[in-house]
Amino acid sequence: MRTRFARCASAKSVPNVRPHLNMVLGGMDKKFSSAVDWWYYGIIAFTVVVLAGTWISLPNTLDSVSSAVFIASAVFALGLPLWMLFSTYYLISGPELIIRSGPFKWKVTISTIQSITPTRSPLSSPALSLNRLEIKHGSGRVVLVSPANHEQFIEALSNAN
Repeated sequence: MRTRFARCASAKSVPNVRPHLNMVLGGMDKKFSSAVDWWYYGIIAFTVVVLAGTWISLPNTLDSVSSAVFIASAVFALGLPLWMLFSTYYLISGPELIIRSGPFKWKVTISTIQSITPTRSPLSSPALSLNRLEIKHGSGRVVLVSPANHEQFIEALSNAN
């Protein structure tokens, strides 16, 4: 089947670190979870080690305000990456691609997508893997995503258009 989107190289080039979720949600909606690279788990592990080491090395005489500030900082430092790990997905719903990653949300009108090309750009994006797709849409806007299965994701976008 021929699509107007640029085809990505191969679905085999995408590591299937976490099984993708491709399920039908009430008819035409399709949900794809993000692939997750080892480095993302490394960031979480590093954060845990640093926080534990800091907590252990703090003096026992720490006042309650300082303890509260440390705990609040630790919850944020560990909570945000975990939130993103468990909630980064791409939903094709009607005419829109809805991208969720933790507290962040993007909407892309599928008909405005100009191209989809594979990239390994490390730029900040709602993607937990460096095996990404660059989606150019609208008037020069770009978003990077990392669905676990590039081919199925592109096919679903093409079928939705």
